[in-house]
Amino acid sequence: MMNTKRKLLAMDLDGTIVDSSHVMHPATIQALNTLRRQGHVVCYVTGRRGYDMERVSYQYGCVDYVLLNTGTSALEVASGRELYHLYVDAEAARRLIDACAENQWQLYVICDDGYGLNIVTDGSEEYARHTGLPPRLFTGSTDFDLSRIQGFMVSRDREAILAYIEARHLALNCICSEPECYDITPFGIGKWYAVKWLADMLDIPTERIITMGNWLNDKEMVVKAGVGVAVADAIQELRDAADLVTARTHDEDAVLDVCQHCFGITL
Repeated sequence: MMNTKRKLLAMDLDGTIVDSSHVMHPATIQALNTLRRQGHVVCYVTGRRGYDMERVSYQYGCVDYVLLNTGTSALEVASGRELYHLYVDAEAARRLIDACAENQWQLYVICDDGYGLNIVTDGSEEYARHTGLPPRLFTGSTDFDLSRIQGFMVSRDREAILAYIEARHLALNCICSEPECYDITPFGIGKWYAVKWLADMLDIPTERIITMGNWLNDKEMVVKAGVGVAVADAIQELRDAADLVTARTHDEDAVLDVCQHCFGITL
């Protein structure tokens, strides 16, 4: 029988649910599975892409959905079904890729099956080791199917790239995802878009959505959810915006505080 009072718990991963070594503790896994057994819906909402989630796929076993790439795609865990994919405007993608190629601004281009890169640096080599996937080097927009680009990531030349996007009013969304790094998504798309889309699909009203995060890319979903939660060691701006700040940090199974305060469960 369906829980008619079920809630949706949508959680950021890095800096929120996994610890500083990118490990999810048994206590957190137990807590999430307890919520699911009670009929609630649990999902990750992360800036990670499909290709850099493979090494943490063991964490899929304690959630119902995974919302990826800052809201551009959604996965139903039980069936493995992709619920949607969103892509950036093709003309905006063309202009940005060619501008970065011409000006030698480093740009990561996020595609369905991996990512493209125009300038290799020590940082990009570390990213390739981290994801286990080397980039596809590009020289311009003709190297891509412009209708199938999920987004971009910028770090080294972010100030110049963000200024270019703003000056030309490109149909893109620029979201700070970590210190000195921005994710660029289709216009109007972010983590809250994906969470609200999932809640609407499941017929869960906004007042029963609980979101949890630690950084600026989590702020919209923390502000707009029924209950927005910041972990104890989140940035100050997010803690100021949240309805609840946990006593525990992301290294201390902060979700246990959420279970107690939002679900009435002590573990």
